[in-house]
Amino acid sequence: MDQKVFITGMTVLTSYGSNRQELQRIINNDNPQGDEISPQSWISEERQIPISGYKCSDNMIDALLEGIQTRSMDRFSKLNVAAVKLALQEALLENGSENTGYLMSTTFGPWQSTNKYTKELVHEGPINASPRLFPNTVLNSAQGQVAKQFKLKGVSSTITGVSSIPYAYSLIRKGAAERILVAGAEELNENIMEAFQELGSPVVHGEGVGVLLLESEESARHRHATIYGEILDYEMLCDSKMKNWFESADENGRTLIQVLSRLESRRVPDSIADLKVLISGRNGSKALSSAEDTSFREIYSERLKTQIKVVSPKNTLGETFGASSVLSTITALQSLENKNDEAIIVNHEIGGNQIALRIRKGEVE
Repeated sequence: MDQKVFITGMTVLTSYGSNRQELQRIINNDNPQGDEISPQSWISEERQIPISGYKCSDNMIDALLEGIQTRSMDRFSKLNVAAVKLALQEALLENGSENTGYLMSTTFGPWQSTNKYTKELVHEGPINASPRLFPNTVLNSAQGQVAKQFKLKGVSSTITGVSSIPYAYSLIRKGAAERILVAGAEELNENIMEAFQELGSPVVHGEGVGVLLLESEESARHRHATIYGEILDYEMLCDSKMKNWFESADENGRTLIQVLSRLESRRVPDSIADLKVLISGRNGSKALSSAEDTSFREIYSERLKTQIKVVSPKNTLGETFGASSVLSTITALQSLENKNDEAIIVNHEIGGNQIALRIRKGEVE
């Protein structure tokens, strides 16, 4: 029998800090000071050109890592470890995490370490490249640091080009795992930012980590866990035109229409009334905005004007790539008002994968 999959923990680590309620107020344009929040601007290291994006505070990260040995960690690992520490604390799992898995999605991984090591290779030659630095350039190095620090012995994978949420959902649903920390993590990558700017992209970049604790109903009930919501279903297809960057997306939204149509076709009849929120994946790309507008009108028609709210977290966080699906799911849960209200999260991966995730608000009001 398939297990229900509950969300029993949520953590954010973004340019706005680690308070997800405060982040939600900002996303909802409910800024107490009424100030417009703009991305930071600086001069890039490589080409020495002005770039801008949403950066996490290094002081904030260091403060969260108090009491943790960080000598062998690079910045990307620190982001991950800090976020997972918060997630385990919130879920009351600090002393019982051995059976917990960790799945992480990222698109570019540890940019600072990779960039530094690459420079050594190019300018000083392979014989002088640091063997101590190389392990931090591997995409799953942060995952190893998390597993070692918190003694996680469950399922473990680092995924790129697609959200880790559907994978974790599938494992728990079929009984292959009982509890998984699902993370999306991204460190700002100046080389990618420079390339996007050279291509004339309007996309503003961001960094951060989102962590969900997904748990089987049996496990959650057994440990009396707080239940924030339930994952109900997902659908995913690849937009063959969107292979390189977001402006190559099909503006007619044909792939996204198929994704949403398939997802809705499996819904219990008449339960469409429970759908209250659509989480948009638009990020400044005109092609993606057009695709979403077309597909939302095609599938949800007039209800968009009166009953379904559209929320666009990337307007606040920037394009966070591998972190975006988890951060958007947390935004979705916090956007729902009543128990059993539903949301659909749309996310566009840079490799062309279009994902729609359907969730329901759980037992916490």
